[in-house]
This record gives sequence, structure tokens and C-alpha cells, in this order.
Amino acid sequence: MRTAWIIAILVMAGAARGEPVPPPPADFGSTQYIDGAGCVFLREGADWVPRPDGTGGQLCGFPPSLATRRSDPDTVSVLAPMHPDPPPRPEDVLAEKLALGLRQGEFTADPAPRETRRDAPAPSQPPAIARNMARIAARQDQLRAAASGAGRSDDLCAALGYRPDPDPRPLIGGDVTQGMCYGMQADVPTRRISDTAHVVPEEPAPVAEKATDKPAETVSKSVPATASVTPDRPKAATTSTVADRRQPRPAAPERLIEMIPASARYVQVGAYMQDDAALATIRRLSEMGYRTGQSYERRDDRSFRLIMAGPFTNRQDLIAALSRLRGSGYPHAVAR
Repeated sequence: MRTAWIIAILVMAGAARGEPVPPPPADFGSTQYIDGAGCVFLREGADWVPRPDGTGGQLCGFPPSLATRRSDPDTVSVLAPMHPDPPPRPEDVLAEKLALGLRQGEFTADPAPRETRRDAPAPSQPPAIARNMARIAARQDQLRAAASGAGRSDDLCAALGYRPDPDPRPLIGGDVTQGMCYGMQADVPTRRISDTAHVVPEEPAPVAEKATDKPAETVSKSVPATASVTPDRPKAATTSTVADRRQPRPAAPERLIEMIPASARYVQVGAYMQDDAALATIRRLSEMGYRTGQSYERRDDRSFRLIMAGPFTNRQDLIAALSRLRGSGYPHAVAR
């Protein structure tokens, strides 16, 4: 309160003397100056005189010139604040950072015991993915052999049932193993293949009618005997010729023995151009319990979808599947 009275007395004294309070700095270059009370003064030489208003009094009510802070970066002389705030002490800044997020009485309470971290207990049994990976690793050789086909093992021919052929035929196409078991042969399972073969019954050929003399005798008996006018002449021997309508019967075609390659692992049931028919065949093979495979082939600018059952790991399963599929509506199924 006392400070306010002192400022008011100084303002009244400055107004009475006609001097601005506070006075402008020595380097103030403007011709007009507004003191701390908001009164306007004009420069007249080295002195400042009050600027009168319309009633003859002093013109006041404007913001002081020294209180205006210029923020234009292009200006050179920017007035500094009259009472700048003191810079914060490092101790205060550090204490503020440390106290951030603290709770009331946190440092006054007893410290909590340190949490003891222990390793997780080992599982009693390996996870499912580890068991599956171990099973796959154990069957890696079998899976590789099934995916890549039969290899050139010394015991492969014996395992497939081949034995040395006493009469090898080094002709093209004579080796049923396609070079894998050269000079060997195996018993062809003709029973299972022949059971499913469709044999057309042979029709008996028409029997030719035998020529007999009975009709001639019947005719001769029905004609009455008449006297012969002409002298008796020796009768010429007559022979009756009967056309033999019996024709030679064509020989029955020899049944071809189907040779299954030793490298066959699939049974191809058909080639389809339409996806619907191919999908229906795949579903039926799956219902029969077979694994399915497919490939694509192009013939005469047309694309075919080959549907196969398999792969089969041994020859016995392959032949059994071939016989079953041929008897289940796929007569043109072949091993490949």
C-alpha cells in the first residue's frame, strides 16, 4: 500500500513539473514518448513537454513506450525485460525431476522387499509342435523316398520280387523295369488284373446245313412211271455240288499281359477338361480312402487335368488299388 502511494506522488510530481516518469533512455530516438502513467510527451530540443488534449489538459491513457516488447526478428534493438526472472538453480531442477511421479509418504515408508525372480519350471512333457517335429525328423528318410520315387538300391530289385532272367532280351521295350533291374524278371500278378478284365463272350458260328438226298428221293417217288419212247441210253454219272457255307472262324485275339513299370507309384484314373468332373473324381477317391494327386498335360492345344490315386509305397498296394479302381467305374485306369 505504501508503494502505491509513493508511485502516485511521483506521478503527480512529474505531471506538475511536466516531465515523464520514468524518463526515456538517453538513446531513445522517437519524437513522442509515453511514460509509465500513459501520458504522452513530445520532444522539444533536449526537453519533453506534455501533449495537450482538446480541453487543454494533458493527453493520457495510452500504453507506455517502455512496456511494449517487440518480437520482430528483423529489428536490431529489442528491449529486454525490466525485471527478468532469475534462472532456476540446478538443485531445484534435479529435485523436480526426481519428485515426478512420487506418491505421498513414499520415501518415509519402509522399503519393500526385493522381488526374487526364478526361472520358469521345465515342462513335464515337450509341447505338441516339438513332438510333431521329432516325428517328422524320424520319418525324414521315408518322406524323402516317397517324394522322390524309388532309388537305385542294391536290394530294391529283390524287395520288388525280381529275379535273374535266364533268357534276357536286350530289345527295346523288353526290359519291364526300364533299366532299373536289367536282366531280371518278376511274376506278373495276372490273377488280379485278369479278374477285372471285361471279356466279351464269343458267339457260336452258324452251322452249315448238310446236303442230303432225301428231298430228291421224295420227288422221284411222286412222279408216276411212264413208258420210255427213246431207246435206253447209258445214264451219265451226275454229281451234286453243294456250296460250303462254312467260313473259317477268326482266331480269338491273344490276351495281352499288362506290364506295370517298376517305378510306378500312382494309378491314373482319367484326364478331364472340366474342373467339376475332376473335383468329383477327387472326392470319390478320397471317400474310397485313397490319397490323391493331380498334374496338367496339354494335347492338341487343349489342357487336361490328370487325376491320380497315390502314391503307394509298395507294388502290392499299387496292383490292389489298380484292380479295385478298374472294378469301381474306372476301366481305363493305368499305373504310372
